[in-house]
Amino acid sequence: MAKDKKQIQIDLSTYAQHEQDCGSSSYQVAKLSKEIQHLTGHCTTHKKDKSAIRGLVQKVNDRKKLLKYLHRVDFPLFQKLIKELNIRYRISS
Repeated sequence: MAKDKKQIQIDLSTYAQHEQDCGSSSYQVAKLSKEIQHLTGHCTTHKKDKSAIRGLVQKVNDRKKLLKYLHRVDFPLFQKLIKELNIRYRISS
C-alpha cells in the first residue's frame, strides 16, 4: 500500500443499502474510492505502468459521474459520502 497521508480504510458494508447490495450509487462510489486508493499506491511505485494509469483515470471519471448524479438527485447522501471518504469534488458546469 502507498504511504499516503490521508489513507483511510473503507468498509463497503456501511454504504450498502441492504445485505446483497452492489448496485446503489453510494456503494459504487465507496468501491471505486477503495480501488482508486489501491491503484494510486500502485501507480506511484510503478510509474511506467501505463495500463494501470489508464485504469486509474477511468475509475476516477466513473466516480466523478456517479458523484455528479448524486449531487443532482440526493444531495444529503452526496455530502455524507464526500465527507466520509475525503473526496475532493469540484462542481463543474
